[in-house]
Amino acid sequence: MGKRAFDDSRNHLVFHYVRIVKELNPKYCVFENVKGLTLGQHAQFLAELIEALDDAGYEILTPYQVLNAADYGVPQDRRRLFLVGIRKGLKSPKYPAINPNRVTVEEVIGDLPKHRHTLKCPETLLLSDHAAI
Repeated sequence: MGKRAFDDSRNHLVFHYVRIVKELNPKYCVFENVKGLTLGQHAQFLAELIEALDDAGYEILTPYQVLNAADYGVPQDRRRLFLVGIRKGLKSPKYPAINPNRVTVEEVIGDLPKHRHTLKCPETLLLSDHAAI
């Protein structure tokens, strides 16, 4: 059958995530990643992750969802996969409701004071610009 996706060396961070969840045993855990993890060959990795969390004592809130940050007050169109793990036996939360009022960057940070300093290019920095070591 070949190498399992979870055993692929590129996925070691996720292995460590599952290990830490298992060691700390929190009531809930959240896994966030690219939405492409739900498609094609990556879906096998997702299934193995869900199985590993199940083995660690967690159920996954289903259906898992791809959420867009723009729907939750962030001025960025960013779609990400979210898995919510619930320690077995605990009450399941719900994904948050979408906020129909999207915001712009101007609305979020437009009231910040303007920066008066200009950035120096590395070529123009002088030794005197740096603190003594």
